[in-house]
Amino acid sequence: MDRVGAWRTDEELIIMITAAAEFGGSLGSACQLDQDCTTQNSRCNHGTCACLPYYATYNSSQCLQCKVFFLDY
Repeated sequence: MDRVGAWRTDEELIIMITAAAEFGGSLGSACQLDQDCTTQNSRCNHGTCACLPYYATYNSSQCLQCKVFFLDY
């Protein structure tokens, strides 16, 4: 785990391990860093894993690239 530091008591270590375990990495999961989000094309956005800009959430488990089409008349 990247966030493990030096603690003075075992109680503080147990609290840190429990908190780190709550970061699941899937879309909608709590996060602190982009690396906490495991879904491809996702990032940590205000504490929650979400799809990158120009990517849409599909089936609550994937980020699919959005295509923008311009029509010429």
